[in-house]
Amino acid sequence: MDSFADIKELLKQPYCPVCFYINESLDRQFRWLFIEYRSSAPFIKRLAEGGLCPVHSWQIINGPHGKEMSFAYRAVIKHYGNVLRHLKDNIGKSISEQKGIKRFFSFLFPDKKEDLIKKQKRSCPFCDSRKISGEYIIDRLIKSLDDEENVRLYRKSPGLCRSHLFEALEACDHSKKMVLLGAAIKNIEEISADLDEYFRKTDYRYSHEPKGKEQEAWLKAMLMYDGYMEIGKKFGQC
Repeated sequence: MDSFADIKELLKQPYCPVCFYINESLDRQFRWLFIEYRSSAPFIKRLAEGGLCPVHSWQIINGPHGKEMSFAYRAVIKHYGNVLRHLKDNIGKSISEQKGIKRFFSFLFPDKKEDLIKKQKRSCPFCDSRKISGEYIIDRLIKSLDDEENVRLYRKSPGLCRSHLFEALEACDHSKKMVLLGAAIKNIEEISADLDEYFRKTDYRYSHEPKGKEQEAWLKAMLMYDGYMEIGKKFGQC
């Protein structure tokens, strides 16, 4: 999405536009993972240095192509075993006393114990991609607010979730801060009113009244406060 026209489409979604963009970008990345680079040396090396977070690992497991990760994880799990064996064999030894470790893929294995431990602490590559995508689209969104039509669309939309709102506020000028904060406060007031109405209708005296949009107020509150991620989506499905 490289045009303000695409920003307009994002603002028509029923979710935080940044969250929605990140999810769509991640879906495309998963597609390319299974099409092209799931068995590539750079990707396997990246996995070996820290693996995936539980959320993104579980999305792949529940997706249609999870089994295609077998080749990558054969290398990764062998590497992990070698790391642990090396650490066990060298407990209490200085760097100069340590023995080298057997190489499965030679580029995966450093010789120093400290390096082995450090390289198990890399962040999830898909989490890194989410961060980069978020920063990119927040910048695009802020710039798009120079267009009055986008300002109008933003004020009608669910707006940014809490975390992306605070990121955007750090990156924009005073006038755009007023737009973002004004829209957020308006949405909070509407959600709060709907939650009050929801609980009013749980009172037996009013429980006979027709149910309305207040029934989804809890969901809107959680999406606004915590953000949107399609945990159940089968990412990478062609």
